Amino acid sequence: MGNTINMSTGYASSEAIVVKGTSGALVTQNTIVGVAGAEPIQIRESADKTMLMGNIIEAGRTCTDGCAILTYLSPSNTFLVGNVVNGSSVGINLTGSSSTYALDNLLRVTQQKYVSDGTSTNYLIRDSNDYMTGGVGGVVVGSGTKITRHLSNTATWDLPSVNDGSYTSTTLTVTNAAVGDTVLTGFSNAIPAGARLTGAVTSSNTVTVTLYNKSGSAFNLASGTLRADVWQH
Repeated sequence: MGNTINMSTGYASSEAIVVKGTSGALVTQNTIVGVAGAEPIQIRESADKTMLMGNIIEAGRTCTDGCAILTYLSPSNTFLVGNVVNGSSVGINLTGSSSTYALDNLLRVTQQKYVSDGTSTNYLIRDSNDYMTGGVGGVVVGSGTKITRHLSNTATWDLPSVNDGSYTSTTLTVTNAAVGDTVLTGFSNAIPAGARLTGAVTSSNTVTVTLYNKSGSAFNLASGTLRADVWQH
């Protein structure tokens, strides 16, 4: 409690704090600076009912090998509340945890706030306006259907003139997209009323986007940015 740890000065280990084999531990108000490796705070096997609260991790050289906080090897009923992470690539890794509650953490990261390898069960995340619950391999927003992955990509699209009753289409790469996935599309320029923009995964990693013109007259949109969002369940 209340320690300051500088990992850039003679600190051989990549972990500053490890909780393992004990139940009901409280780790609070510690400041960890100079982080260069992975997982400066680890909550590991048999560390059930651990509360990690109000800690600050300053990853000035970025945790390029992993994350700032790791729950690993099936700890259960872990509470991560009000922690601050600055500069890490990933904030909190929930791999292997059960019944983890992450509430009001401030994660200023370069890649993802939260990750899991699909083995986490029954977790709840509430940060600012984000609210997610999840089980193995996905998240549930509210009480809806589990989402296992969201993919997205953009491409420049310079459309030709499209006559009324006709259509034009293009493709863009969305890595890991599979046939049957749900696709939503958007375009940076306004599409006339009566026209319809649709997308579908037509082969692995490829989304085909089609613009149908039912507006009543021909149009020629200026070049713009096309986006395809792919959702997997």
